Amino acid sequence: MKKTLGIISLLVLLAVSGVLLALKKDDIVSYLTPQKDCTPFNMLVNKEVKDKVVISWETKGKCTGVVKFGRDVESLDYWLSSKFENKKNVVTIDTQTYKNIRYFVIVSNNEVYGLDGKAVSID
Repeated sequence: MKKTLGIISLLVLLAVSGVLLALKKDDIVSYLTPQKDCTPFNMLVNKEVKDKVVISWETKGKCTGVVKFGRDVESLDYWLSSKFENKKNVVTIDTQTYKNIRYFVIVSNNEVYGLDGKAVSID
């Protein structure tokens, strides 16, 4: 019985290893692992457009980007996905829809970025 269980375990391990190697070959696994080039830099907050706040930042690689924002540091209740083009992420917040927005953080490839680990003030 123990010998059969050992053989079955070995076969399952080999099958899982084979699947992971096949996924790695097709670069599917690369979507599941964190990107090293997703740290935001050159962040800008533009409030010059009427009724809008435009938050933009750059990354070295193509990364998913989200801005979480809200009225105070402890409750960033809203979020918008960024548009990515030429290594630049852009989020436009309509201040008529989202009133009294004061703070935000950037979420790039599932990592949260702010100012010294805290939400950034829009003011």
